[in-house]
Amino acid sequence: MTNDINFQKLQAAETAATNAIKLGQNPYPGDGIIIGVINKFVVQIFWMMKTNADEVVYEAMRQETYAMPSIENIFAVSNGTHTKTLLGKNLIIDFKNEWSYKPDAPNYTPRIAGLTIISENSTLKNQLAIIRKSDHGKKPLFAFWNLKDIDGYGYCLNTYSGSGNPLPAFKGEPYLVPLQKSIEEVFDYYWNILNSQNNLASLIVKKISIQDPIDVRLLFEI
Repeated sequence: MTNDINFQKLQAAETAATNAIKLGQNPYPGDGIIIGVINKFVVQIFWMMKTNADEVVYEAMRQETYAMPSIENIFAVSNGTHTKTLLGKNLIIDFKNEWSYKPDAPNYTPRIAGLTIISENSTLKNQLAIIRKSDHGKKPLFAFWNLKDIDGYGYCLNTYSGSGNPLPAFKGEPYLVPLQKSIEEVFDYYWNILNSQNNLASLIVKKISIQDPIDVRLLFEI
């Protein structure tokens, strides 16, 4: 059993490292979100690439936190004005029903969203979702994932799979990437990866205590 566990850890490390390399090699990954866990903290990462789109001013991260542990503490992150929707009563369901992909023809940028929910007894739920245009026609396609938290790793979801005209929308599932031991190391690691082609416009890293959701740290550069 010990050997199996060690193998799984090694496999996760190799997969995450390979995915991080691929992310850095992507000539235009677009906007992106990473959500994962380091020790007893959640890490949320958001980045935005340089773009000519109209919607470039929005609140990428919002939160509702309470001193009472029985109330859900919600931390939302997204690539558009739909961030506020994620703090509503039905959370992801409202996102699906009230929004579509962005109207920035011909790219029709996908809307991506992430949620961290910490409730009573430090119960944790991390989620990612995307709305993108169908390949044929303009029907919005919605996908949603409950994430399986692995200490030292996060799951990444971004909007584009590369460069082109129009830009090709990301179509896969969230993929595993590494998270370093400190928020400063995480910030430096992803800044170097994402800005390898000088396309990075901004990067935000948020660290949230699972045991005390009021305890939040933020690093950003715009």
